[in-house]
Amino acid sequence: MKSIMVNNILLILLSLICVNCKKKDNDINISKLSELNAYNITKIKLNDSIDRISGENNDYSIEGNMDPLTHSKQGWWKIKSKEDKNWIEIEYIFLDKQFENQIRIYNNGMFDSNSSKFYNASFKDRNYLYYFHFPKSNYSTYNIEFEYIISDTLQKKKVREGILKPKKEKDYYFCNILTKENENVIGIVTKLSKLKQKDSVLFAIDRMFVKPLKKNNSKEIVNLNNP
Repeated sequence: MKSIMVNNILLILLSLICVNCKKKDNDINISKLSELNAYNITKIKLNDSIDRISGENNDYSIEGNMDPLTHSKQGWWKIKSKEDKNWIEIEYIFLDKQFENQIRIYNNGMFDSNSSKFYNASFKDRNYLYYFHFPKSNYSTYNIEFEYIISDTLQKKKVREGILKPKKEKDYYFCNILTKENENVIGIVTKLSKLKQKDSVLFAIDRMFVKPLKKNNSKEIVNLNNP
């Protein structure tokens, strides 16, 4: 069942990757900051599938876990400035290739939701509630969708799937999914936006993979608003 679900999600991701679009400019080049060849690296083997990576250069330190078999970053990584109280937390996922999923930016020790891409998930009375937040930009959003799959955790099979259009409230989007007993949700939220210029229109795609919520941790939440 797990391989079927992952394949379905992977097909969605691959279809999005094939779209020809221009990414929005970002003040911080996160991909460049996260390149390990820019750091002096120390590796500690935790087990056969996880290495703990720590690195430093003149300006930043970096740490997180890596899968030595796929050579991919796993879970949450942290990049911290040595000059101030700024740092970045990046969640990586691996579906055939490595993706930067959620990105949380902290300036002067405070969470900067305006610059961050993240989601909050909670579960109560068989109801999943999701909040999606994307960085502020000059691009205007013209569509946002949450494609999801519901699975039965006991029978280990997919029971249904669907597409929701989250509603906007302030600077985030939200939706809820009502489930039955022993059901869990996985999916991808995609935001399409555009920027009109004098002689052209630029298009951008933002997306996040939404993992199953662990029932023993019925909330995965960070502050939706700036302090």
